[in-house]
Amino acid sequence: MSEWLTNWPWWAGSIGFAAIVLGYWKLMGSPLGASSSYARVMDAARDTETAAREVALADPKALEASLRAATEAEFGGEAVPGADAPSSGEPAGTARLLPWTAHLTFLVALVVGGFIATILRHGGHVATADLGPKFAGFFGHGVGAAAVLLGAGTLIGMGTRMGGGCSSGHGLSGCARFQPGSLVGTAAFFGTAVVVSLLLERFG
Repeated sequence: MSEWLTNWPWWAGSIGFAAIVLGYWKLMGSPLGASSSYARVMDAARDTETAAREVALADPKALEASLRAATEAEFGGEAVPGADAPSSGEPAGTARLLPWTAHLTFLVALVVGGFIATILRHGGHVATADLGPKFAGFFGHGVGAAAVLLGAGTLIGMGTRMGGGCSSGHGLSGCARFQPGSLVGTAAFFGTAVVVSLLLERFG
């Protein structure tokens, strides 16, 4: 039992990740991602209409349904090819728009879960700003180290926005659904991380 409180076997971790990521996609109709949840919370003042429009633009089927509905309202159903087709009221494949409070709950749960896991593993948790001797050896302490962390965080944030997701969004949700962009993106940032780690190990 003690090993389950330290490091799970690879197969158990794989099953757990698959259940969470694919279950979320199946139930909620949208991919699970930490950076997208953070962006949604930071942009909580955005009105529902704008958010719904972004969801529609991200989903071709939803966009087609929205255009068809607008055309029907303007010209009538007879002017729209396929307008007589039955509709369920919500286009198939439409991503469900979650409120920002749901995303905030997800982010808080990540932090709380991390603390619980640490307590179970080590029997307690001591908060510290020390990132270890390797980090101190490369970047020192104090203002210089803080500037490095701030710069790294900024670059990561820019990268996730430009790439449309982070390691959880692409590496877990995207790769689990065999999305080409996620497969390429994950290979890029994990490959870069491996190379940088090897360089730090070599010259550290």
